[in-house]
Amino acid sequence: MPTPTQVPTRPAASPTRPISGRLSAFSAPSVPGADPAAARPARSGVRGRLNAMLGLKLAPKTDSREMRLRAAQNTIAGPVPEDAVITFANVKGGVGKTPLAIALAETIAEYRGPATVACLDLGEIGGSFAERLAVPPTTGQDAASLLTDLAAAAPQVRPSTLTRYLTRQPNGSYVVAGPTGTVTPLSYDDTAMLAAILGRHYDLLLADTGNATHSGSWQWAIASAHAVIVPLPLRRDAAVAAQCTLATISAVHPTCSPAPSSSSPTDRGTRRWSKPTSSRHLRRSGCRSAGCRSSRCSPPVSASRSVTCGATPRTR
Repeated sequence: MPTPTQVPTRPAASPTRPISGRLSAFSAPSVPGADPAAARPARSGVRGRLNAMLGLKLAPKTDSREMRLRAAQNTIAGPVPEDAVITFANVKGGVGKTPLAIALAETIAEYRGPATVACLDLGEIGGSFAERLAVPPTTGQDAASLLTDLAAAAPQVRPSTLTRYLTRQPNGSYVVAGPTGTVTPLSYDDTAMLAAILGRHYDLLLADTGNATHSGSWQWAIASAHAVIVPLPLRRDAAVAAQCTLATISAVHPTCSPAPSSSSPTDRGTRRWSKPTSSRHLRRSGCRSAGCRSSRCSPPVSASRSVTCGATPRTR
């Protein structure tokens, strides 16, 4: 029988030789500051269509809308301050505070991860917060029941126990409905206790406020906020209400500073709201003098006072 021939063994590659083979077989290099999202193929725009039709893997342009969206998603998933609170406030109802708060909570949960954000209903009793949720709360899932059962054992509250009083939404955010029925509204201390319990288990809290600036929950939401969002539809009455809101915010939270504006490069620290066109317009819009002295605005301020916030109402 023929003797089998020995197959010559391939010599081992020297560690000094260049690495050869398919790049997919190797792990991604650990480069500080590298963004793995920038290397993903485009999914929208012209390049996204070409990738879908031809099976290409074209990356999006650096200044494209898709890259800006990816950068925003990375920001959402990044670190946040301790006890971070985002407050939605406007003394006028019907401007979109509740839909924006619920939508932002769902967006953060989508890109940051489930069970990382909780949305609090701090409005007056009888609001529409629960009616706007995709998954409405059931009996006992409200802030009053949570405080009654868990306030005494706040440091030892387990996540499984806490979720019995919350309502999970489709993307993974949790919401806390406000008091219902004949229960009294939340006070300042009650709201602080509620936030302390939730802050031990969630990275970020979103506060949907009501229209009463003198309520304790509204005062806490402004005083504890890292960011205040003032929704402002393009309506004159909404602009006047937003101006009243900014004046009250400056009194409750003096350190609130505006976002930089490119329209006024010389005024970066504060934004001075001009006096409305006439006192007649003020009376027709709900204010009785040049300083905003509406019953919903406390305390009143003069028209020349500097008001600091990030919103820009159109009053002229």
